[in-house]
Amino acid sequence: MDKEKLKGVIKLLSANDNESVVLGIATLEACHTETTMVSTLLAIKKSNVNKFVIEKNAPELYKKLTGLSERSDLKFTYKKINDVLVNNKQEEDQAQLFIEYLDKDLTDSYKELGYTFIDKINVTIKQDTNEECRNIS
Repeated sequence: MDKEKLKGVIKLLSANDNESVVLGIATLEACHTETTMVSTLLAIKKSNVNKFVIEKNAPELYKKLTGLSERSDLKFTYKKINDVLVNNKQEEDQAQLFIEYLDKDLTDSYKELGYTFIDKINVTIKQDTNEECRNIS
């Protein structure tokens, strides 16, 4: 799932009406593969969708998610999502999505804590030993 589709799915899963949430779950289920698990987990993390709604509308996806989660509430931490990224072969864009969401949440968290010296946290990714590093912003 690419960045724009992920944003759309998060919006659907976060909606107040059941039809939108069910559509978001159906989209998650259709897009979920063994190499795109990170975007599925990010969508669930950022939307706080109810696990019972997932279980009712996508039982197979729910079963896969409970296998990945160490928590009964399906509240995925960034550490757990990172573990999935590191321990399962994921598409390259999945790593980029993970870093972008982590970067934004870290920046926002430190700002909320009152650290005024932080404007933006930039994570540098080194793709290859023969290439220059690039910043994700």
